[in-house]
Amino acid sequence: MSKALTPRQAATATGALALANIRYWTSVAPLARSEIGRWEQRACGIPDPVLRALATLGATSANATADALRMPLRTVQAVLQQLVAEGACSIERDGRHVAYRIEDTTFSEATTT
Repeated sequence: MSKALTPRQAATATGALALANIRYWTSVAPLARSEIGRWEQRACGIPDPVLRALATLGATSANATADALRMPLRTVQAVLQQLVAEGACSIERDGRHVAYRIEDTTFSEATTT
């Protein structure tokens, strides 16, 4: 059972929420937009059209990728199978739905100096 807030508690909570909102929109949101823009630019620079589509669309089906690229489904499926075999993307299954996602290997391989 929850108790109702006193007017003072409600005012304090409202002020805290307003302050958090201001801090988010003035510091976090611009940084997030900048980073998203940077990653979108990098994704658009990927030469392979299917891999580029996965980078920009996120986890998506072969059908959605083919539609986005206006390519035949069988062609996209063949490229996706090759990308999976090469380890460039992975498959996520949810019942009958199959989605492909770029596999980020930036930090998965050991680095040496």
